[in-house]
Amino acid sequence: MLELHCPILTAMHLMVWHIAVIPLSGPAGYLAGRPAQDLGTKRRLAEFMQ
Repeated sequence: MLELHCPILTAMHLMVWHIAVIPLSGPAGYLAGRPAQDLGTKRRLAEFMQ
C-alpha cells in the first residue's frame, strides 16, 4: 500500500523503507508495549495487596 502513494519507486528505497518496516515494527511495538504492560501488572498487584 505504501508504494502506491510514494513517489520514489526505486528498488533500494522500496526494500529499505517499505519492506524493512515490517520486521522492525514488531520489536518496536514490543519495546513500546512492555513497560505499559508491566505498569498495569504492578498497578493490579498493588490494588490486590490493599
